[in-house]
Amino acid sequence: MWADTVFRSSLAAIQAPNSTFSIDADELIRFLAARAKKIVEMTPEPSQRKAYVASGLPVSVASNVYRDREQFLQYAQFLSDADKNLQSTLAFLEWLEEWARENAKGVVINLPEKNVLDMIRGAWISGCPMREILELTDEADDACKEAYGFQFPWLIHAAAQQLKQIGNEELSEILAAIALLVELGVPSEKAAWAFLAGVRSRASATELASCDIDLGNSPSMVRKKLRDPDTIAALRCQVSERTQAWLDLHWSNFDSEPANIPSFPRFTLEKIPDADTIVVRSYNQSTYLCSPDGRQRMAVKVSEKWPFDRIADDYRFAFTRATDGRFDLISRDPRIEMIQPE
Repeated sequence: MWADTVFRSSLAAIQAPNSTFSIDADELIRFLAARAKKIVEMTPEPSQRKAYVASGLPVSVASNVYRDREQFLQYAQFLSDADKNLQSTLAFLEWLEEWARENAKGVVINLPEKNVLDMIRGAWISGCPMREILELTDEADDACKEAYGFQFPWLIHAAAQQLKQIGNEELSEILAAIALLVELGVPSEKAAWAFLAGVRSRASATELASCDIDLGNSPSMVRKKLRDPDTIAALRCQVSERTQAWLDLHWSNFDSEPANIPSFPRFTLEKIPDADTIVVRSYNQSTYLCSPDGRQRMAVKVSEKWPFDRIADDYRFAFTRATDGRFDLISRDPRIEMIQPE
C-alpha cells in the first residue's frame, strides 16, 4: 500500500503511539490512506487536486479558495500595482477578513467581529506598539496573536500556493510577501527584514525601515548591516531612543556567547513533502514543525530525545533536508557552530 511506503518512517508515524489521540502507526496510516482516497474522489481534475494539496488547507476551505481564485488574482495584481503599500495591504486584508468569515471557518476560528478588527487592523499592520493596540479593546491580544499572527497568514500563504500551482508565480510571490507582513504586523518588507534580523520590536523595525539608509534586501543582509558599526552610528542619528536601545540589544546579542543548543536525531518528514526547510513554532501550548511560510505544519510531542520546544520560535534555528532526504538542525546565526549527528 502506497500510504504505508510513504508514511511508515515519518515522524508522525513514529510519534503516533505517544500522542493524545490513542492511535498507533497502523491506524494513522489507514486514516491517511482513507483521507487521500476521499480527496482524489472529490477532485478528479489533477491540476485542481495539486492546488488543494499545495494550499495545506482543510479540503472545504481549499475548495473555496480555488473557486474564488480569480478574486485572489485580482487582489494580488492590485497589491502589485500599488507596490504593496500600506493602503493596498489594508484594503486586501479588510476584504479577506469578510471572505474568510463566510468561506474559511475551518481556519479562522473565533474570529472577532468586524468592528473589533476595524479598530485593530491599521494599528497592527502599521507596526504600532503592542501596548497601544492592547488599549483599543479587550479582544486585541487574541486578534493579533491568533487572527493576524497565525490564521490570516496561513490563509494568504495557502492562496499564494494555489496561484502558483495554476501558473501565476509572480502574483503568488506578492501574496506570500503580504502574508509575512500580516504575520509580523509591519507595513513593509524592509521592516519585516529588520524584525527577522533580530530587532524584535515591530515599532522599532518599522522605524528602521523608514530611515534613509541602505540596509540590504534580505534578512541576512540586514542582519549584517545591523552588525556594522558605521551603519549603527548612522542609524542612531535618525531613530528614537527606544529604537536605539534595540540596536544596542541587537549588538550585545551579536557580541555574546550563544546558548547551549540541543541535538536531534536525523529524521524524515513525509507529511510536509514540499519543504526543504522546516522551522519550529509554538501555538496554544503546542509545538509544531512548519514549512517556513506556515502553510504546512504538524504537531509534535516533545521529549528528551526530541526537545523541539527548546528551539520553538527561535529564528536562529531550522531543519534542512539533506541529499538523503533526512533533516538536520542548522543555525542561521554565524556565531553558532553546529555539529551534526551521525
